[in-house]
Amino acid sequence: MTNEEILNLIDAEGEDKFVAAMQALGYYVQKKQSDPIVDSSLLVTGTIRILDARGHAQVGISVIVETLQQRLKITNTNDVDYYIGVSRSTKAISITPNGVCNVKLIKGSRVRVFVENSDITREFIVPTSDFDILSVQSVAPDIYTNVIPAYQYPIRSDV
Repeated sequence: MTNEEILNLIDAEGEDKFVAAMQALGYYVQKKQSDPIVDSSLLVTGTIRILDARGHAQVGISVIVETLQQRLKITNTNDVDYYIGVSRSTKAISITPNGVCNVKLIKGSRVRVFVENSDITREFIVPTSDFDILSVQSVAPDIYTNVIPAYQYPIRSDV
């Protein structure tokens, strides 16, 4: 089946029936979760804005967000405890036609962010308010912004 045929089948039969039929045939199929299940008060928005030297948006470039192991416990509004960072997870989000990528992150979680086709990598603790991911002032301890000078070897002499 082509992608178009699958999409038409999902539209005709419904997503739940399609997933059940595929699972019955032995395929591993899970519906994607589109919205976070935690309360919005626990989330902040990290933003990346990227243009090229001509002022054009870098459409389609992925921003990869990796949740790092940390075991952070949060309590949702319904008094249910969740643990973030028990295992690593990765999600790629594309830059929009406006050159922007907004990422919802849980306050206090530890993440690593990569920008595809670049040397941009940031590892940080998510702050408590909305922030610019590439701004040094907006991030918590970031191991990639601490520059350590090269070791200076003593000058050898024949004396």
